[in-house]
Parts: sequence; structure tokens; C-alpha cells
Amino acid sequence: MAFQTAITRSPAAAVEGMLANTERPIVSSKLAKATTAPGRAVRVDTADLNDQCTVPTAAAQVTGDATTAPCMGVTFWDNTQNTNPYAANDPLPVARKCRLWVVREDAGDASTPVYIRHTANGGNTIIGGFAGAAGTGLSLAPHGSFRWLSKTTAVNQLAELAVDLP
Repeated sequence: MAFQTAITRSPAAAVEGMLANTERPIVSSKLAKATTAPGRAVRVDTADLNDQCTVPTAAAQVTGDATTAPCMGVTFWDNTQNTNPYAANDPLPVARKCRLWVVREDAGDASTPVYIRHTANGGNTIIGGFAGAAGTGLSLAPHGSFRWLSKTTAVNQLAELAVDLP
């Protein structure tokens, strides 16, 4: 009888949008308005009454104003889904309170504020993605409800993010 003696592939320790610990997240169930990857900040699409979410495409959609609600949470990787990213009209789990892994577009430590990308700028094209420094196409995350829990040493590395939205 033959036994497997080697593993030919090592799974990643973390993937974008994966929950970072075993604490129970607080999740809202929405529908994806368009294809949406895990680990993206999303907002309720106010033009649609079907409870659809999409990534922010303007500063007011990140921070909120008198007529626009701010980001409502972050999509997370769901290993029960057949595919990631989520396709348009797929059920979309949006975490409002959790710790998860996201791609951080800049290198930095955990003491920097969290910014959310709403407009592409140069090589930074992940709309709904995250950074730790101000720049073109970025807005400060709302309510101080997002904070870094780990540092990155290079651009586009996974970083642990805490989300604590009402």
C-alpha cells in the first residue's frame, strides 16, 4: 500500500479579504452591484433599492456627507463560495466589525491612519483598496473605524485591518 509522503503545494497563510482571527464578525448581507473582489471597502448603492453594494468612486462615498452614506464595511473572502470575486447580483457578505487581511498599497507601520481608494492614480488601481498615507484618489476612512494592526515593508503586501463600524 502506498502512502503520500510529500505535499507539492503549500497553501497561503492568508489571502486578501480573509478573516484574521476566530472572533465572530458582524456581517451585513447585500448583493454585489458589479464584480467585487474580497478585501474591498464598499458602500450601499443609493441609486438601487435592491440593497446592492459597490466600491466607492468618489470621496463623499468614502467619508459620507449630507446626502451620501459613508462606506458600510469590507467584503471578505468566503471559502463557501464557488468563486471569488463575487459576480454582479451574487450575495455579498460585508463585514462591519472584524479583523481581516487586505492588500495595503504602500509600506508603513500600524500607527498610520487608514485611507480608502476611490479613484485610480498611476499604478494604484484597486478601487475600494487601502493605503496608510494620503494621496490623490484616496480619502480618510470614516469615523476612525478602520485601523491597521500590522505593518508592511513593501507596496501591495497583505496587512491586518480592524473594522469597527456601527
